[in-house]
Amino acid sequence: MRKALRLLRVRLAVLTMVLALPAAVEAQFDYTTNQGTVTITKYTGPGGAVTIPSTIIGLPVITIGEGAFWSCTSLASVVISDGVADIASSAFDGCESLTSVTIPSSVTNIGDDAFSGCSSLTKVAIPASVTSIGSYVFSDCSSLAEITVDPVNPLYGSVNGVLFNKSRSTLIQYPPAEAGSYMIPGSVTTIENGAFISCMGLTSVTIPSSVTNMGGETFFGCPNLATITVDELNRFYSDVDGVLFDKSQSTLIEYPGGRVGSYTIPDNVITIGSDAFYFCEGLTNVTIANSVAVIGEGAFQRCNNLSTVMIGSSVTNIESNAFTSCVSLIGIYFAGNAPSLGTDPFFFSGPIIYYVAGTKGWGSTFGGVSTAVWNPELPFNYTINNGRIIITGYTGPGGVVTIPAVLSGLPVTTIASYAFFGCTNVTNVIIPKGVIDIGDSAFSLCSNLASVMIPNSVQQIGEYAFSGCASLTSVTIPASVRGIGGSAFGSCAALTGAYFEGNAPTNGSHVFVSDCNVTVYYLPGTFGWGPLFVNRPAVIWNAQVQPGSFGLRSNQFGFSITGSSNLDVVIEASTNLGDPNWSPLQTITLSGTAFNFTDPYWTNYQSRFYRVTWP
Repeated sequence: MRKALRLLRVRLAVLTMVLALPAAVEAQFDYTTNQGTVTITKYTGPGGAVTIPSTIIGLPVITIGEGAFWSCTSLASVVISDGVADIASSAFDGCESLTSVTIPSSVTNIGDDAFSGCSSLTKVAIPASVTSIGSYVFSDCSSLAEITVDPVNPLYGSVNGVLFNKSRSTLIQYPPAEAGSYMIPGSVTTIENGAFISCMGLTSVTIPSSVTNMGGETFFGCPNLATITVDELNRFYSDVDGVLFDKSQSTLIEYPGGRVGSYTIPDNVITIGSDAFYFCEGLTNVTIANSVAVIGEGAFQRCNNLSTVMIGSSVTNIESNAFTSCVSLIGIYFAGNAPSLGTDPFFFSGPIIYYVAGTKGWGSTFGGVSTAVWNPELPFNYTINNGRIIITGYTGPGGVVTIPAVLSGLPVTTIASYAFFGCTNVTNVIIPKGVIDIGDSAFSLCSNLASVMIPNSVQQIGEYAFSGCASLTSVTIPASVRGIGGSAFGSCAALTGAYFEGNAPTNGSHVFVSDCNVTVYYLPGTFGWGPLFVNRPAVIWNAQVQPGSFGLRSNQFGFSITGSSNLDVVIEASTNLGDPNWSPLQTITLSGTAFNFTDPYWTNYQSRFYRVTWP
């Protein structure tokens, strides 16, 4: 009898657990009911492996509602029970940890963005029952390598993991994880919206003559796509050097996101299409032809390294967000009148807008950002503040650049932040007396800058002002400089000497960061120096001719020079101190011991005078 009672208790306990399980599962879902069916509206469970039940409160689950699992980052896998017919828009959008999903043969509809942003999803199998697939269903699924379709599905199919309609006339989705080149089949007439969106490893695409229609954002966010080639027989599209245009080449449709450097838009283009350059991170400069009238919505959005844009005289309309989030954009130069603007064309960018004197429609600001007059005949951009000129940009050919002391009759007093940023064509810079301030990153990444002349008027050198000037070997800091910003000469790999003519300035951190070979030199009688200056060795800067060393040596006139180690010294000569014309005879680097100089040609002159100079 006791044994029978124990057995009964066990059976009741098991039955209780079985009855309790559906209640626990049901508690993880919010839902609505309609005409005896259930729509799941929200998942509230802990994530992990989830099975969506076939019934809740005894009613069949028919729909996984819009955004039901939206951004459920703890979700690892999903099994959808048989009976569910509809996976609504964005149902699993942003489930970045979701690695697998089982779609049953009862599902007929997969809505827009249903699995968008499921970056861990590797493969998907679509059953025969599915009759409708929305747009962007698998966009941003960066790990998705294969989409398969049940062979008996009457409306859809797949070839090598690529999703098509049944007749293969419409390309719906290319697996974002697939890398390399892809040749679109000759049966395709339509490429759906976002078909190649966020295909990170895609490098080139060939479009056949059969394609007549391409949806929006087709190649949106493909950072390694370098070439888009179109069959010459295509009647609707074409390419020029791997850039996608319409057939007449009046509309630029897509610039490949993997290209690096500058680009000049051809002079027959009238419209730059929406998102044409979206997220082209390698794009640095753009010249827009005089033929262009319209710059489309989001055309250059998120071009993070775009620094300058030259816009021709015919642009009449710049649409919304055209230059949004171009965080490196310094200047946009307009040759014509002010165009009409959409909403927030320069949002989160902040360039200076330059316009030509005499053109119309400009004010002190344009589109919420500052403006300045631009003279195309001068290689300098500038603004005027309280009767003084601030140099804001350089547009010249490079080489030796002499910054003028006066522009438009006003004194040049400031070189603004980023004015020469990334000007790799500049080799030498002469800054005029009168300049007081060199702004942050003013000459940063001028990688071929070999010398700069800083006048005895500059008081402040900004942070990163000359950082990354890899060809700069020495720099002389005048006595007028009172402060030097952090990393001002950082990552100047060739820099060996920094010569200070005055007292030690106040300094930011790591002025010479990563400059392993630089020595700081200072003049006798100046103050504030010690054995180190911002963690670099500091020594007295001098060179002198040793008394008593003058005379003949092996029938040649000569003398001995001593001075600071690693100090570059130039020995010069002249025949007339009344009107001296000093000629360099020899350049040496002192090593800490005396250097013996001799002149083998001294007998060729009635008189000859010598001097020793150093930076």
